[in-house]
Amino acid sequence: MTKNDRLFAGACLGVCTYWVSGGALLAAAPGTIEDLGLREWAGNIAVSVLPLAFGIAYLLRDRIAGRLGRPTMTRVGLVLTVVGALLCAGATGALLMTVGRIVLGAAGAMVVSGTAALTRTTRLVAWVGGSLSIVAGGAVSSLLGWRWVFWLTIPAALAALVLMNEANDVPQKRGPQPILDRSLFARHAFSGAVMSVFLLAFTAVGSLYVVILYLQQGRGMPAFGAALLTLPMAAGLLAHLRVNGLTDRWDGARLPMVACCALAIAGVLAVSFTGLGKVAYCFAVAIGLGAVGLGAGTLAALSRDAAIDAVPGGRAADASAYHLVAGSLGAAFGLAVASSVFAAIVTSSTWTDTIAAASYGVLAAGVAAVLALLAVLALVPAPGFETEKETRR
Repeated sequence: MTKNDRLFAGACLGVCTYWVSGGALLAAAPGTIEDLGLREWAGNIAVSVLPLAFGIAYLLRDRIAGRLGRPTMTRVGLVLTVVGALLCAGATGALLMTVGRIVLGAAGAMVVSGTAALTRTTRLVAWVGGSLSIVAGGAVSSLLGWRWVFWLTIPAALAALVLMNEANDVPQKRGPQPILDRSLFARHAFSGAVMSVFLLAFTAVGSLYVVILYLQQGRGMPAFGAALLTLPMAAGLLAHLRVNGLTDRWDGARLPMVACCALAIAGVLAVSFTGLGKVAYCFAVAIGLGAVGLGAGTLAALSRDAAIDAVPGGRAADASAYHLVAGSLGAAFGLAVASSVFAAIVTSSTWTDTIAAASYGVLAAGVAAVLALLAVLALVPAPGFETEKETRR
């Protein structure tokens, strides 16, 4: 294996390790909360804090890379991944679990940012890893216990660290940049793109988590069974790679983005019928989550291109970074809000309360999809209208 092959394998493994360790707890969360004796709100914080930490740390990527260099930043991220996994695996309460998830989120930001320059394939690995992480988490949790989700992360991160050991640090020539450049948000097309991915990530992840909670707590399904029902969302997220190529034939991103929001709204409505029979609801979940996944995945790709097109060429990297951070923060807030609604309505263990809690939790996440649709209609320019970028030219 050549040096480049080792770097490529290490980059892909490092990115995949973050997404799998981050998403796997979604399927294992009910068992984890019960085993640790956590209150619902404490468990929800532990779950939602990882994407929040990722988003905040990713904003600091240039400052960290400027001091360390991207390869060293990646290696530090992998070491922190091991530390975070150890904290989570050995957690006996909310504090260690939450701190461990924060460390994993910050580590993920370093790894994802540090490997982005090595190969664009890591972006595909991120989609695959993120899509299948819930199924992996459900399988490991059901077969070995939720702690093994984190124990297995450690050797994977160490293997990536060994493979990345030969990467050479390159001094960063980029001058100091503000953590958040508010001038970019003055451009309507950019604001619409970033806002839409934030809101649709809120919807996708929030509704997904509530469905997983409901299937396990309300329907009595094992973690792996509930995780398998999320496969249509994974398929939808991956299918966007093909669908996005077809949307290139459309005149502008506005109409495809509107269609993505509408598809996600329809998917949320299907999933919200929590009072259906067991078989009927399983079909509703499969169809609904598939629609949400396809809508969210396609919009993420479209809005990223729209955000980059809306800024000067020299700011494309910043636009892409803000777009990624917006999606991560949207996932964090979606997890927190939707699960809080679910937990607040479940006042007892009765069947009716769980049905209502799941329905309202999913619909709370769905409100963000409606807001995403309004943001696209209000801010993303229609074909034939000049964007701010074109006007400056």
